[in-house]
Amino acid sequence: MKKIISFILIFILSCPLVYAQDDVRANIGIQIAAEAALWLGTPYGYADGEEGYGSEVDCSGLVMQVYKKFGVELPRNSALQAMEGELIPLDEMIAGDIVCFLYEDGTIGHVGIFVGGNTMIHSPRPEKCVEFSSYFEDWGSIKAVYGRRIEVDSDYIPQPLDEETQDKLRDILLTPNKVKTSHLEGIDYMPVDITAPRTVVLQIENPLMTVNGEQKPIDEDESVFPFIASGRTHLPLRKVAEEFGAKVNWIGGENGEINLTYGDREIVLWIGSECAIANGTTHYLDSAPMIVNGKTYLPIRFIADEFGWNLVWDANEKTVTLSNQTKIEF
Repeated sequence: MKKIISFILIFILSCPLVYAQDDVRANIGIQIAAEAALWLGTPYGYADGEEGYGSEVDCSGLVMQVYKKFGVELPRNSALQAMEGELIPLDEMIAGDIVCFLYEDGTIGHVGIFVGGNTMIHSPRPEKCVEFSSYFEDWGSIKAVYGRRIEVDSDYIPQPLDEETQDKLRDILLTPNKVKTSHLEGIDYMPVDITAPRTVVLQIENPLMTVNGEQKPIDEDESVFPFIASGRTHLPLRKVAEEFGAKVNWIGGENGEINLTYGDREIVLWIGSECAIANGTTHYLDSAPMIVNGKTYLPIRFIADEFGWNLVWDANEKTVTLSNQTKIEF
């Protein structure tokens, strides 16, 4: 197999990106890597690069735009991209596979496109640009955990690269996969299936929640519990959100920004502000997020509505029942 791939690479990169058909997956993977290389130098931004090469793009936006060229529509969110296609161990990845990264909170929060050796192409973070990154598997609190291989059937050929980038890409593509997996020992890194049935029951002033019949703490601090403010139930949402496969990020800054993502949906809220943005649309809340004793409390109904969770309020028991199913079974 290595001899076949080497032949394909030499043929392809000596005749600028004209592709052979000897090994279909290796051929497609090289094309995907070449397409990703066209984005090198593009500035990071909370955008999906829909205006084309050079327009601001974040990690999942880059992966989405690259695969779009090959007729594959991927989700906008990195956590959902990490559930597409076939799961591939890190040390078995080939060019074109998606590299998925686990954050300390147990969620997938970053993706890149594997090229070869120990190298990927990705859009790393604010104030950076799309770049090659080598020896990426363990960045401390952020760890590469697996690859995803997406089935592609396309005759799309990327436009030619400049000579310097083409030479660098050729060298990387010809280097065998050397990614190490020893950093994964003892880490539970399997992706959360957000379509799996979840029902969470919360009770006002109760520090425990019931998840599919099992009691769990809402927060590490057992003095934390849901309460009602301005007629709306507020709670520290992180652990509840994680049960559904959603992600809550404290951005902070002068305005106390909070970012929530679930599937292809995103909500941005600010402490003390009754303004919120959900998938680019501005909404006005009747009760703002707040900080109490160092904990951030968010209005659950608005979030449930935007994420498509079913919410039932029981005034007698003072409970809120959340479900990701269209009908809640009691």
